[in-house]
Formats: sequence, structure tokens, C-alpha cells
Amino acid sequence: MTNQALFQAQQQLAELITAAKSGAIIPIRLPSQLEAIEALLIQADQTFEETLAEANRGKVSGDAQTVMLENAEFMKTAIHELRTPMTSPPGLH
Repeated sequence: MTNQALFQAQQQLAELITAAKSGAIIPIRLPSQLEAIEALLIQADQTFEETLAEANRGKVSGDAQTVMLENAEFMKTAIHELRTPMTSPPGLH
């Protein structure tokens, strides 16, 4: 689920950036578009936190736990990087 939410957020953000570069942004729709992307990132973050908590509780062990922790760290970084443009979309300040 985390990957799906991240993929959708990334796709929507790419579309929004393309629209901004071409001047095709409709200002009245921009807040709702940004809110939709933020909601997907929050969903991905919650799923990440749940996965990390499971791995830390020891519900999985050995190599599976190591992989889960490494994937969780990657997701944390990806979520952070996707959220960063939300604070200052290029060309919109």
C-alpha cells in the first residue's frame, strides 16, 4: 500500500509540475490538488510507521526484519523528498 500511495503522489506531483511549467495551472484547483497529494503522502507515512513498528516489535525476524527496516528507511526518505516540493512549488512563489 505504501508503494501505491507514493506512486500516486509522485504521479500527481509530476503532473502538477508539468502544468506549472506550461502555465496550465488553474489557480482555483491548486489547493485541492496539493491537498490530495498531501493526503497520499500522509497515507504512505502512516503505512510506513506501521511497517516499521511491526519490524521493531519483532513480528518478523532475521533477514526479513532487516529487509523491512531497510525498506522502511527508504520509504521515509522518499516520503520526505516528495513532501519537500509541497512547501515551495517551483515557479509559484
